[in-house]
Amino acid sequence: MARTRGRMLVAVSAGAMLLASGCGFLPGGSGGPGQEEDRDDQLVGSMDDDQSEDDQDKAAVEAEPAGGDLDALPVTAQQVGATVHMTGIEYTIEAMDVVDLDAEADRDIRMEGAEVTFSASAANPATESRAANTSVALQWEDTASGHSFEAAGQAASDPIPAGASSPVDFGIALRPEQLETFDQSTAMLIVGRPGFSAAQIPLGDTGELIDRIPVPQTDLIGQSFDIDGRVRVTVEEADLRWNVGSDPTEDGFAVLEIAVNLNNSSDGQRCWARGTGNNFALVAADGTGSTDMSMSDRGCTPSGDSTTSWTGIQVAADYAGDYTLTHSHQIDFDDFEDSVGFTMVDGPGVLMSER
Repeated sequence: MARTRGRMLVAVSAGAMLLASGCGFLPGGSGGPGQEEDRDDQLVGSMDDDQSEDDQDKAAVEAEPAGGDLDALPVTAQQVGATVHMTGIEYTIEAMDVVDLDAEADRDIRMEGAEVTFSASAANPATESRAANTSVALQWEDTASGHSFEAAGQAASDPIPAGASSPVDFGIALRPEQLETFDQSTAMLIVGRPGFSAAQIPLGDTGELIDRIPVPQTDLIGQSFDIDGRVRVTVEEADLRWNVGSDPTEDGFAVLEIAVNLNNSSDGQRCWARGTGNNFALVAADGTGSTDMSMSDRGCTPSGDSTTSWTGIQVAADYAGDYTLTHSHQIDFDDFEDSVGFTMVDGPGVLMSER
């Protein structure tokens, strides 16, 4: 618009000079009406041309994309489609979206970076309400230097009713300095706390899916311990897990969780022993072993009745192999025990919500 305003001033000044010079407006004269009309037409035409140029300039500026000088982000949206189990909640990660924060702010330089948002759902297969609340992180490797990097976040929800599911979206910020090393081909989404058997989902073409989905131990399910013909303890459920309730196991360890039914045909009430390590012992083929973490309850069972309780036994992370499980029981101050053998397998896992 500055150019238009300048030309208007020049045209008006020229008209003022003509008046000041005493030029008449006689017909056919040099300053006659015919020539004045011509000059007016030329002036209007010039102004129209200028306005058209300015409109074109303005349109060109408006058409420029925000942050047009920014380098392209090294992270792009993608589908994920993976399910992991963490502390009793099943997370299905559906997609990853990316927002360029600097482009949205119409910047030409990187100041904020990008927001990576994962859309997910959380299923609670437990018998009580639980919140989906876990640490999450993006990890990647800079292929040039070989160094690893991480950006952390948090997934959280209101309590999810037993047997229900709920949407859970969570974001992870990538700062400008992190974008400089980010490599999506090596990136992994980590679900869970560092050092506590976290799950991982590869986002590129490298890395291994570690879903931490409980693994049924079918070779143990249905096996029974006979205690002097008066008590029978039967394994109803057996899973290899990486959590005890809402607590994850430490790296390098897992838990064999068993639900056991106590059927009492003795003439008195029978209960599990109190404390840890007094009911079940697990021994591997190499002789190493561990004991139970205590029972879920005392399980006191009247004569002629039965009850089911559960417990967990810690095992090493490379747990697959042959084992002997022994149950100890006391009846009328006499100690009894019985053992069963089984093979523990390392997969496949089965979601609790699908059983």
